[in-house]
Amino acid sequence: MRIDRRRVHGMGPTWLILVVVLAAAAVLSSAGARAEARLGWELTGPMHTSRQSHIAALLPNGQVLVAGGLDVTDTVLASAELFDPTTGTWTETESMHTPRGYEAGSVLEDGRVLVIGGADGTCCDTSTAEIYDPATGHWELTGDMGVPRDFFTSTLLNDGRVLVVGAFGSTEGTSQLYDPVTGTWSAPIIATPGGRAGHTATLLADGEVLVVGGVDGTFMFLKSAAVFDPATDSWSDARSIKGARFLPGTAFLSGSGKVLVTGGRFGNMPIDTTSLYDPATDTWERGKRLPSARGYLLCVELLDGRVLAIGGTHQGAPVREVDIYDPATGRWKMGPKLTNGRNGFTATRLLDGRVLVVGGFSGSGTITNRAEIFTP
Repeated sequence: MRIDRRRVHGMGPTWLILVVVLAAAAVLSSAGARAEARLGWELTGPMHTSRQSHIAALLPNGQVLVAGGLDVTDTVLASAELFDPTTGTWTETESMHTPRGYEAGSVLEDGRVLVIGGADGTCCDTSTAEIYDPATGHWELTGDMGVPRDFFTSTLLNDGRVLVVGAFGSTEGTSQLYDPVTGTWSAPIIATPGGRAGHTATLLADGEVLVVGGVDGTFMFLKSAAVFDPATDSWSDARSIKGARFLPGTAFLSGSGKVLVTGGRFGNMPIDTTSLYDPATDTWERGKRLPSARGYLLCVELLDGRVLAIGGTHQGAPVREVDIYDPATGRWKMGPKLTNGRNGFTATRLLDGRVLVVGGFSGSGTITNRAEIFTP
C-alpha cells in the first residue's frame, strides 16, 4: 500500500494513526494470503515403490510404516518402507515374510504393528499374520488365523486384543480375536450378524465396535449394522443405517461420541448421502449430503474435530475431491483438492495433526508412488 505524503501532511495525529494502521493491515493481509496459499495439500517425498491397497500405520515415534499392496503390474508386494515426517523422506525397511494385498493391520499397545491376511499373490487369500517391531526393523510371524480373509476389518480393542471381522466367501460371517500376549487367535466361531465384506468397523467411546454396511455372499449391498461387546465377546444387532452402502468413509467424532458414515457405493453408483450413529440411543440421523458423491473414499478426523473426506472414485475414475465436515454445524464444505486423484490409497493423521496420503490408483490405470500432506 502506497501512502500519499501530500494528503497525510496537515491531517493531524488521528488521521496519521489511521493511515499507519491501514498500511499495517495491508501488510498483514498480504502475509496472511501467502500463508493461506501454503495451507492444503503439498507433495512430499515419493515412496520407493508405487503401490495400492496397502496398509499404513502410525508408529509411536511419529513415523509411518507402509507395507504390502499391489504394484503397477498387479504384483502383490512384500516390501515395506518408513516415512519420516520431519524430513519428508522414505526409507526402505525389511520386507514381510508373505506378500500381501488388501490386507488389514493394527498398531498394538506396545507400538508393534500386526498385519493380517490379504491376497498372497498366488491364487488365494492368506490366513497368516506377522508383526513388525519398529525397535528392530524386523518382521516376525505370529499365530495363523486358520481362516483366509480379504476386504475385512481389523480393530484394536481397549483391552489390547485385535478384532477381525468378515471377508469375501465362506468366512464372511465370522470374526476372530487376536491375543498379542499369547500370539494366538480365537476359533472363528463368533457369528457376525449379517455376514459381510467391504464394511466399516469403528471403536466406540465405551470400547464396543460398530460394524456397518458392506456386501453379503451374494454381493447384495447391506444397510444392516452390528455391535461387538468385548466384555462378553458377543454380537448384537444395531439399528440399520439409512441406505445400504459398500466401502463408505467412516470417522468417530470424539467430541460427541457419534459415528459419521459417508459416501460409498450402491451398485455401480457413488453415494453422496451421510448418516450419524448415536450409540447412546442406537439411532441414525440423516446428515447433510457430501458436496461430491463418491465411493472408496477415506475419512480422517482432524485434531480440532473436523473431518476430511478424501478422494475415492466417481463413475470409476479416481477423484481429487476433498470435503470438510464441521460437527459444530453439521455442514460440509469443499476443501483443497488433492494434487492427484486417488483410490486404493491410505490416509494417516500424523502426531502434529497433519494428514499423510500415500499411493493408490491415480487414473488411467496408473498406480502412484506419490505422497502428499494436508496442513489444516
